Amino acid sequence: MYKFKNSDFNEYNVYQHSSEFPDEALKRIPERLHKVIDDGVSSFFSDIQKDFPGLFQLLSEKGSPVFLFESIDERELITGETRIRKLYFWGLECGDTAINISIPVRGTVEIGQKLDRPYIESLPEGMECFHKKMDAIYISHPVAFLGGYDLPMSFSSWDPLDNYCENIEISKKKIRKITKDFKYNDLRIIVEGSKGDLVIVDHSKKDKKLYHVKDLDFDNYRLIEDPIKKLDQYFVNAVLGFPEPVQLT
Repeated sequence: MYKFKNSDFNEYNVYQHSSEFPDEALKRIPERLHKVIDDGVSSFFSDIQKDFPGLFQLLSEKGSPVFLFESIDERELITGETRIRKLYFWGLECGDTAINISIPVRGTVEIGQKLDRPYIESLPEGMECFHKKMDAIYISHPVAFLGGYDLPMSFSSWDPLDNYCENIEISKKKIRKITKDFKYNDLRIIVEGSKGDLVIVDHSKKDKKLYHVKDLDFDNYRLIEDPIKKLDQYFVNAVLGFPEPVQLT
């Protein structure tokens, strides 16, 4: 059995092949995804190969197998009964980096496509590859407000800019200029970086442009030129632990 470097992974029940999945997991995971980890890490990440070749190559060559993790949370209710809650997610290690991957839970492909369409329409062509076998992918970190760092979030976690400011307790005056410049449109954060980087999309306009903010300096937001290429380089850098300075704009 694979030995994890990241001690957090040792807290969960671990399954390396679909033949081992418990019945509860098979009920919760969409049937089309039951066997996605069986053919190895390269097969699992095949959706990103075309548009994010750097990240694909890194994960394929340096990544561990992709596992299914089962988290069991037991809590005693005021009635004295014990509530057991089970959560499932994909995960792997790449060098010293632990990567968590949320599993889509929508009932059918058709429903998922309908719900996802407004978000996909906001993104540059190519980024939809992260939302087929995955709902979100992130480098886990205990202090990350949005669940994890440096990789594409779940659509449900695209935080509106004003909510983000409120939740991290900074004044909304800091976003006055950017919100006015965008005519008070629905600005959402789609990547929160561990080095002070935010990647923002105008979810209202759906012009497929991405913007970069550094260290909460929203007045000096910048358009990310060639965003797919830049993000591929950024994601590789993040998984490697940022051996190179961050360069998004």
